[in-house]
Amino acid sequence: MCNALGQRFRDVIRYLRDRELVYNEAQLASKLGIGRSFLSDMKNGRKEITEQTVLKLCELFPVLSAEWLISGVGSMVVEPAVHPPVVESVSIPGEAWEVIRLQAASLEKKDTQVDRLLDIIEGQLGVLGGHKKNNSSSGGAGGSASGAEHFAS
Repeated sequence: MCNALGQRFRDVIRYLRDRELVYNEAQLASKLGIGRSFLSDMKNGRKEITEQTVLKLCELFPVLSAEWLISGVGSMVVEPAVHPPVVESVSIPGEAWEVIRLQAASLEKKDTQVDRLLDIIEGQLGVLGGHKKNNSSSGGAGGSASGAEHFAS
């Protein structure tokens, strides 16, 4: 058996353990359907790492590259294929566009109303702030009636 293959096999076992995909070699051996001592023998070059073992390993852990494990070509970890999202054309009926347009116009109208209400409230808060200053400086109740008139308008 090639020493390089044994090293790659040990690298795979370390990778799987580091990422907690397997907790120990006994668990990996069980998943592969082999004995713990047989796994140890493969890892240490005393037994051959068969293509069947490699394929089973890559079936159990699809992130592993069988090509890399067997030949050393490429990367140990297979990058997931990136597929652009499938976009199908969607036809929106004219009636739906009309509903959307009306809703947008309604929202614009409500935004304008809310803005006007905020302006009124801010104006009244300004009057009240001015009223408190006037009231404290004049000490009279006349400022109070004046403030009430602003709320009524």
